[in-house]
Amino acid sequence: MNHYVCGFAFDTSAKVVLISKRRPEWQVGKLNGVGGKVAREDILNTTGQVTGIQCAMSREFEEEAGVAIPPERWKQYHKETWENRNTVSFLTTGLYPGEWPSTQTDETIALYNWRNDDFLGWLNDSNKMYNLAYLVPMAYVFLYVKPELLPYHRAP
Repeated sequence: MNHYVCGFAFDTSAKVVLISKRRPEWQVGKLNGVGGKVAREDILNTTGQVTGIQCAMSREFEEEAGVAIPPERWKQYHKETWENRNTVSFLTTGLYPGEWPSTQTDETIALYNWRNDDFLGWLNDSNKMYNLAYLVPMAYVFLYVKPELLPYHRAP
């Protein structure tokens, strides 16, 4: 059993950062949120204010998108456990002015307008991971519309 993180960062115009996957095999050619496996050092970096999940998301986003977002800005809003018993924590954050994600690896990073006129077409496009249809809108709602509903939010 492994634990993974997947994050959705939004710019000031509500565009979302997505990555064009080259691995693992079942994601090749698909767009997904930025993320990866939670490492031992992420858990060791846990403090009273920051979780290992937030540390992992911060590290993965910097590695793949080139932006160092402090762990405390990542907010967990959803978690799924798959049939293979792997768990994925989903996190969201907003990008501040001057935080411009860019490709850092062989997997391309780009901003996508998920709130365009062809929203249903965007959701049904086969080049995206199937769960983006609910994960992206949910991330946006929890970040900007109803942050008090964040199920994993810890009061300071």
